[in-house]
Formats: sequence, C-alpha cells, structure tokens
Amino acid sequence: MIINDFDTINEMNTFVRVRDSYAAEEGSNDDIVMGLVLFSWLTAQSFFKDSTNIDIRKMMLNEQNMLIDETMTPFGFIENGLQEEVEDDGEDRWHFAEKRGYPMSRL
Repeated sequence: MIINDFDTINEMNTFVRVRDSYAAEEGSNDDIVMGLVLFSWLTAQSFFKDSTNIDIRKMMLNEQNMLIDETMTPFGFIENGLQEEVEDDGEDRWHFAEKRGYPMSRL
C-alpha cells in the first residue's frame, strides 16, 4: 500500500506498541491508522476475497501498462525482404537507400 497523505503518515509515526496492543502515543490520534488496520484485516478475510473476487493489483498493473502504451509514439520497421547494404569507412556508417528499391532524396 502506498500512502501519500500527510495526516496518515503523521499518525503512523506516532503509532506505537503499548503492552500487547498498538495505539497512538500520549496526546496523539490514531483514528486514521486504526481505519487502515481494520481495512487490512477485512481484506485478509476469506469471505471478503470470495465476495469481491477481484485482483486489484493486476487491474492497476494492466491499467498502468495501457496508459504507458497509449503515451508511446508508434514506431516500427518495414521489412521488404531485400538485403540492406551498409558501408562502414571507420568513421561513418552509410546506408544505401537506392539499393533497397527506394529513390534517393535530393535536397
């Protein structure tokens, strides 16, 4: 679980073990943290897992991957089956387009 809320993080910093239990330090609150404790306990129960039958982690991963795919610029290669001729003179690498069946551009 990733927590970005300042108040929750602040309460978690004061949440300590008191004998055989856990609670906030004297003068601090633990309302938000106890809500997370109850939520964690509930989601670990088999009844909850059976009734929801949803893999949230997998759904979030799929959604994130879809968003990444949508933001990427499409890119690909066109293979025409002809052998590409490359000449390397030690400093530069030359690709000869007219040998591949494409007309040379003239600028």
